[in-house]
Amino acid sequence: MKMLHRLPKKLLCRSFKQVIFIIAIIYFAHLNFLMFDIYPVDINKIIPSDRELMIGYQANQLNRSLDQFVIPTITNLEDRNKVYLERAQLVSKHCHALGDQGSYGELSKSPLHRLRWLTSRKLVMCFNAKVGTSSWLQYLMDTGYPGILNASRNWHGTAERYLKPSTGRTSPEAIQQLQEFDRIILVRDPFARIASAYRDKIRRRKMPGLNRHIVSSYRRLEDKSKGDLPTFEEFVRYLVDHTPTDDSIAEKRSHRTDRHWFHYYANCAICDIHYNIIAKMETIQEDTRYIKDKFNLVIPDLTWNNHHGTNSSSEEAAVQLFRDLPGDLTKALYIRYRMDFLMFNYTLDKYLV
Repeated sequence: MKMLHRLPKKLLCRSFKQVIFIIAIIYFAHLNFLMFDIYPVDINKIIPSDRELMIGYQANQLNRSLDQFVIPTITNLEDRNKVYLERAQLVSKHCHALGDQGSYGELSKSPLHRLRWLTSRKLVMCFNAKVGTSSWLQYLMDTGYPGILNASRNWHGTAERYLKPSTGRTSPEAIQQLQEFDRIILVRDPFARIASAYRDKIRRRKMPGLNRHIVSSYRRLEDKSKGDLPTFEEFVRYLVDHTPTDDSIAEKRSHRTDRHWFHYYANCAICDIHYNIIAKMETIQEDTRYIKDKFNLVIPDLTWNNHHGTNSSSEEAAVQLFRDLPGDLTKALYIRYRMDFLMFNYTLDKYLV
């Protein structure tokens, strides 16, 4: 202590400030560590789920712009590949169980007109109606044939003319491309799709002839005052009566009434064309991002955010429509679409009261 008293006051003051400064550095460094630990992110351990990529969720909570930098990393792309492999393996399992009933026999006999080729990116995509086909044909056309759709009044017709192999869909060259190119199929919950078709095609009077047929065939006498639009229950009764319970491709195709509710596995010949990328509307953000990066497609970034809210509200509306039906009727429709449920890992539970 005597030695300290002998030191000049300026030196003591300077030493005291340095000690305080060092303590402050240690304190804030420790505090910063604690704050960072609230949101621990170990990128190497994150496995993307079919519902939400954890890294995407945490990025949205902390900084939404972080998502665009983290998602395309090699680790996450490899993890998405695992998701697609698992989806393809599930389809293969049920195709194996179906045997010859799940096959058209040969590719040239399958509905190849539902396929869209983008030869410049070596990909083939199967279009299932009411599963975002209008959006995806725009992405493919804007990538391979920019500007063509601007002068078109019929996008689907234009896309069908352009997005095909130059040698024809059934040519040996096209069949060979189906073996070599990446093959993509787009699906969604089968009942959400049927509910969407009802709202868009039936409720909006886009099929007047079918509407009249359903009302005249399924309207009960006590419900004659309900107008000329079929109720959802009447529409479902029509589907049950016109869709065979047999799972064979031949039976489904022979009773096909409209592409907007035709079965995925029959429409896309899924047991004959082995799709290595199965994209779902329920995971459209992850799947769109993956496909965009893998094939360098022209897709606006805003697309991912727009789809998310739409899918959620559409699914809720579908659940409500089905919960208003008699349970036996819902189960009868499920039996007729069960392969689409089983192959793509969808369940019936939420549609039953």
